[in-house]
Amino acid sequence: MKSHPPLLATWLLEHLIRREDNEALAGDLLEEFGQGRSVTWYWYQVFVAILVALSKELRTRWITILFAVIVSVVVSYKQIWHSFEFERLFSWGIRLPWPASFVFTIALWSATEGLVFVVAFAAYLGAIRRFNLHNFSKGAWLALVLLSLGNLALSWLWVLHPPVVLFFTVIWRLPLFFSLVLATWVVRPNALHSESATRLV
Repeated sequence: MKSHPPLLATWLLEHLIRREDNEALAGDLLEEFGQGRSVTWYWYQVFVAILVALSKELRTRWITILFAVIVSVVVSYKQIWHSFEFERLFSWGIRLPWPASFVFTIALWSATEGLVFVVAFAAYLGAIRRFNLHNFSKGAWLALVLLSLGNLALSWLWVLHPPVVLFFTVIWRLPLFFSLVLATWVVRPNALHSESATRLV
């Protein structure tokens, strides 16, 4: 009789599903697994449970996604790129020897988008009346890391020569979008308070 289900699947179940939903489910899955169910079956059940939980979260937290979409769409990247300060810094950075030039351009763009993120995230916290240093830092630090990694990934994606229009209208905006989703998701009230929070927004 197998006694230990896959550790990674169990960790995902514990961390990606709310505690009140996951305790009974984890017990049921562990019991079934102990009675001879396969590792594949266990992984499938965990995957389905995560998808169901995610769909519930999306229904209750749709405003956070809508907010991230709006901010990502309205940011005028063309205006930023052609501003005197950005062009001067960019021109100086690309003349540095490689890999310093590469690191500088990623850092410059991440800092520029980071400013947009900070303003948008602070406005969001103010709108739901949860603005304080704890909430801001809780949502911002991980999101800003994600933003930087996303911009790094974009530089490698550019090498694959995606369609230019698609890249600059959609793909280029994804790091900011996902960073905002992550930050607002982290500080969003739990499901028990989501209805009242939605009314505040």
